[in-house]
Amino acid sequence: MKRKYFYLLAAVVFLLMIVSAVYLLVLRKHSAEYRIIKPSNETIKNTIMASAVITPRVGAYINVGSRISGTVTKLCVKIGDYVKKNQIIAVIDHREMDETIKQIKAQIQSKKLLIKQTKKEKIMDIDDIDSKLKQSQNVLSYAKSNFIRMKTLFEKGFISKDDFSKKKTDYENDIIEVKNNEKMLHNKIQYYNYKLKSLESDLISLKAKLKQQLIQRSYAFIRAPISGYIAEVNTQQGETVASSFNTPTFVKIIDLNRLKCRALVDDSDISQVKVGDRVYFIPDAYPLKKISAKVEKIYPDGTVIDGVTYYYVDCTILNNDVHLKPQMDVNAYIITGIHRNTIVLPADAVKFQGRNTYVFIKKKGKIIRKRVKTGFENEGKIEILSGITNKDNIVIYE
Repeated sequence: MKRKYFYLLAAVVFLLMIVSAVYLLVLRKHSAEYRIIKPSNETIKNTIMASAVITPRVGAYINVGSRISGTVTKLCVKIGDYVKKNQIIAVIDHREMDETIKQIKAQIQSKKLLIKQTKKEKIMDIDDIDSKLKQSQNVLSYAKSNFIRMKTLFEKGFISKDDFSKKKTDYENDIIEVKNNEKMLHNKIQYYNYKLKSLESDLISLKAKLKQQLIQRSYAFIRAPISGYIAEVNTQQGETVASSFNTPTFVKIIDLNRLKCRALVDDSDISQVKVGDRVYFIPDAYPLKKISAKVEKIYPDGTVIDGVTYYYVDCTILNNDVHLKPQMDVNAYIITGIHRNTIVLPADAVKFQGRNTYVFIKKKGKIIRKRVKTGFENEGKIEILSGITNKDNIVIYE
């Protein structure tokens, strides 16, 4: 019986020894697992993280339609295609317009020939009348000299009154002849000027009509107004479109350069955000890409999601070097402040107890606890505003 108690007591003592040894070993190990660091002077940023989504700006989507009616003879794009500005998207049947343009061009050519012919006739007729006018003027000049001489002779009584009257009548007829030729020349010039003006007016009208028809024909070639990606295709080759009050939409193009980042900022953080703050975001689709942005607009009205109030913050994208698309989820980081040359510690060196913040420092071989005041915290580092200097030895337990 005594032997049984002896063995039991020995087992208990052995177990206690093992437990004590393990405890001492663990305690010794724990007390020894720390490292000493010096605070560093660095630049630290205060960053607010927010969920965000890529959204299109006003004008990012462009509906491309037809301004004329007709059958779609060719559709050149499909969803997902990239198109450049002015690239042909579709073609509408334009054979009737081509025929009309051909007829107008023929009329223009005919009118030009008629104008050319009329100008030639004008020159010939004017030259002929002008020749007659000069001839009659020469005759009148001679008749005038002769009339003056005969008048002198008549006044001196060297010729009879009948002879003088005859010379006077001839002279007056020569005057009438010159005036008739002058009037004929004037009327002929007026006639040709009016005729040419009328023909040139007809030519201008035909050219305007041709220009209008060419413009209408250009509408048969549906072109991309901007560069971008085809987001929708609403018309197929062979369909007939009717252009009336509502322009039929062929395709929808999205310009991926007209995107913005819309972040949802918690109401507890929104007071720190201001227009112009620097932002960077990381798309879920491109986790290795960091894209720069800046705060463009802060919406004054909040929205409640799952009982939490959020505010929309729109950010201008500055370096879109990846293929961002609308509705992509991203993580946005809004930089609300930057402190330079400030004391910084690793975040795991700082401990929190209630409202108190403290660190462990080693001084004269002893480890003591020291209260500190903290500032910005970002990327695993925390700013120390007061309580320590960069000469202190900071203890970090592993």
